[in-house]
Amino acid sequence: MKNLAPLYRVSLVLGLGLALTFLAACEDTRVESLRLSDVGPFSARLEVSLSEAGIVSVRYGEGHLYDRRSESNTPNQTHVLELTGLKPSTLYRYRMEPEGKVASFRSAPRSDGAFDLVLLSPEHTACMAGAAEPPLWPDLVLLTGSCDGPLAKHPAERLIRTLPSGPETMSFGSVELHLNADLDTVREASSGDDTQAAKRRVFVLAKEPPEIPQSRDVVLTPTAAFVHGQRIDWPKGLAAWLEVDAFEISWINAEQDKGERKVLVEAPPEARKTCLYCDRLLESGRYEESIAWYERFARDNPQNRGAQEDSAFNIVRILDEKLFRYAEAQERYKTFLAEYPQSRRAMLVRYRLDYLDKYKDGHFEPLMRFEKAKAQRTADDPLPSIHQVEATVSEYPGASIGQEALFWLGHLLEDLDAKRAEDHYKTLMKRFPKSENAALAAISLGDMAYKEKRYNEAIADYEAAAKIAGASYQVSIADKLRKSERNIKREWARWGSWLLFLGWIAFTLWKRPAFRVQTLKSMALLASSYALLFGIYFLIDYEKALPVVGIVGLGALLCVLVFFWNRWLFGEKPSRWAWIHGLSASLGLWYLALYQMHYLYVLGI
Repeated sequence: MKNLAPLYRVSLVLGLGLALTFLAACEDTRVESLRLSDVGPFSARLEVSLSEAGIVSVRYGEGHLYDRRSESNTPNQTHVLELTGLKPSTLYRYRMEPEGKVASFRSAPRSDGAFDLVLLSPEHTACMAGAAEPPLWPDLVLLTGSCDGPLAKHPAERLIRTLPSGPETMSFGSVELHLNADLDTVREASSGDDTQAAKRRVFVLAKEPPEIPQSRDVVLTPTAAFVHGQRIDWPKGLAAWLEVDAFEISWINAEQDKGERKVLVEAPPEARKTCLYCDRLLESGRYEESIAWYERFARDNPQNRGAQEDSAFNIVRILDEKLFRYAEAQERYKTFLAEYPQSRRAMLVRYRLDYLDKYKDGHFEPLMRFEKAKAQRTADDPLPSIHQVEATVSEYPGASIGQEALFWLGHLLEDLDAKRAEDHYKTLMKRFPKSENAALAAISLGDMAYKEKRYNEAIADYEAAAKIAGASYQVSIADKLRKSERNIKREWARWGSWLLFLGWIAFTLWKRPAFRVQTLKSMALLASSYALLFGIYFLIDYEKALPVVGIVGLGALLCVLVFFWNRWLFGEKPSRWAWIHGLSASLGLWYLALYQMHYLYVLGI
């Protein structure tokens, strides 16, 4: 080490300090695949595969809250994360940290809830590449073999299971599924006392049995179902798509969304006497039938005021949120308030009345078209809904729902068509300049400019938002302004670093230094020192060192290159210019590396 001048000792310590900073701050989570391996009413399991061993973490929650976290403790290439504390039949979103894509799944229902199950074989048209996506998505997909269709392409968002090679049992919602059960097992179950079973049984077979089973349970195959010794064939080209709940099991034509339905197991007579059956009809989208049953239930229970209130409220919510018959819903809301003024639902009813009164222009036509388009939107293809809302805004430019519709369009189009999103936001600010949505639109415009590194435009948009927004938004806007101004400084520092770097390269080309073998020896010695020190740390704490080998290696390489460059330019004895070059080139290259890898926050720059 005696050949190393004081400058290079300083560079060595500086480089090591910067490199080791990443040991506590960097984790490599290059996710190759995500898959739900189990989904229950209160928990779910997520399988994660990485390109190389590492530690993973996921945030999840209802809506966009992401208030819960699950993480692994040991670096591996595969992990199983437990998502706990769930509520039944609830949509959850999750994302891998730090900046993973957002995915979603629905927790399984309770034993009295409903779910959709589809069984597919490789020969089915829905398993062919290029098959059309269905208008509805099942909660559980069972496969008898490989499947390239859209129903099997989202393992991170729904539970997809391939039938095992041997018998296996799993529970989901109100049923106990016997996967790949042999015919003897079915016969044994049908000969027993099914009243002792805790859950209804469904036997799922990969192919039709050689004889028709006489089971009182449902025997499901990709081409037909067998119940009570009767065979029920699916229409040609359609899948075994079942809608299952605590009362009924029905085959539905969900692939074509034609409303076809065949009840395999009917609800018992006593179930139809309760409003649970009304709720079930509502969950399955049979809204008119549900209203009729709620009305019948209210008539059959004239002395039960709670049943009367529940029925009246559910009917008006169906008219409002499912059938979009707003004029009728408005009158029923007023009747509900008159009859049940002390109801716990009174506040919600008043809110909906205010909402309908605010957007009742055009005989509710603009509102109805907007809400229908939103309800029909699918995550995989939102464009039809977007076109419908754009047509509504164009046809009814003065409609009061316009500000909501324009903001919805802008928000939805941000990732699909940024130019159209900006146009809708600007139209909103022009038509409704004093509204809260105008402030949110200005903030969104600023966020879009910020993401594209147009920081001066972002500042202008945030300042415009601050003039419109109320006090509740000012802190958030001030923080966005601060970050935009900070990033402008970062950009200046980046360009300065590039100019410095290119200047030193030009100086090197002008000077044309002579190559010396001793420089290579010193460079090798410095590189060996890095390798030795990190190797010792690696042996001491393997779990923390493994995920950051790459970034530490990059830091060591930069320091060694600057050392080599400096010695090549100025020789063995450092001069004043050697000091200036060593420090400025090191800092410039480090800044560029930190900038490109988005790690400036580590040093608080």
